[in-house]
Amino acid sequence: MQRYLSTRRAKIQRAIQYFLGKERQRYVSVNQWSNDVFDRLLDFCQKGKMLRGIMVVFAYEACGGKNMRIAYQLAAVMEFLHATLLIHDDIMDRDILRRGTYSIQGQYNRYATQKGYQDAEHFGHSMAINVGDIGFFLALKLLRQTINGHKHEKNMTELVYQELISVGLAQMEDMALGFEQEIPDQGRVSQMYYHKTARYSFILPLLIGTILAGGSRVLQQQFTTMGESLGILYQIKDDELGLFGNAAEVGKTSGLDIIEGKKTMALLALFQACNFTERKKLKTILGIRQTNTAMVHWVIRLMEKYQISDELHAKEEIIGEKVRKIIKRLKVKAEYKDTLNDFLDYNLTRTR
Repeated sequence: MQRYLSTRRAKIQRAIQYFLGKERQRYVSVNQWSNDVFDRLLDFCQKGKMLRGIMVVFAYEACGGKNMRIAYQLAAVMEFLHATLLIHDDIMDRDILRRGTYSIQGQYNRYATQKGYQDAEHFGHSMAINVGDIGFFLALKLLRQTINGHKHEKNMTELVYQELISVGLAQMEDMALGFEQEIPDQGRVSQMYYHKTARYSFILPLLIGTILAGGSRVLQQQFTTMGESLGILYQIKDDELGLFGNAAEVGKTSGLDIIEGKKTMALLALFQACNFTERKKLKTILGIRQTNTAMVHWVIRLMEKYQISDELHAKEEIIGEKVRKIIKRLKVKAEYKDTLNDFLDYNLTRTR
């Protein structure tokens, strides 16, 4: 599986490098920030796992696609879109770490501090918003260039726009839940996971690759069903790693979900397991937002007390078995089913 991921990832990286290299030349005369932005975008994109881009390529190959150049260009589109969403997500979450180094806002925060600017944090936020916006328009430009004149151009364009708008709405829901002191029901959180992660991270790239290669509607529906479960599984695993994973390996701030009052599946499980006194204190902590380290450690110890990590693992295994059954029924060659099963195993055991 690692070989499959690494070879596709390297080709997506080259597609990103080539496109950004061309676009950079158009803007070098604008001002001093042109090279700065393209350098940071290139570095940020290159450090990602590129799973969304790889999903595009996988679906295209599985459906018998032959023009790999267009597949890798669309994979690059997905990675640009993902990068812009992460940049803005880090601003909303006030996270200065991403992918094992400083987030884009963290980088500009440091730049402002070194320059002696007042309100370095605001400078970092503002500059990162612009970098995210630029990356978004670059993604749409590459999308247009890649599928212009393709017989399925309208379908793919509408699909991308629809999912991006849905992600924005899901992010708003995630933010609102973080400010609410009440604990939502599981259905509301699942719906947020579905649109924030499952559709755009798995269903969208799988469908783009399938439509591009002329895959059947039956296969599109199968990939949609599989992508939904894979996306929910991926988000639950992310929640788990954010709480119990090694911060250096995960590449993000530990306990950030608690600090921001995020209503995750892990938190819902804890709220159901703990006693009245613990539940009352937990609600108080979540209502504070921007909690201190001692509060974060108390919540994590409480999760350890009630073995929430084990409960999350159990949920992941149940979803994993569901995905395996869907893979077994897929109308693709056995080698592609094997690749998907390997990817599922990777997702269940990943540490970052």
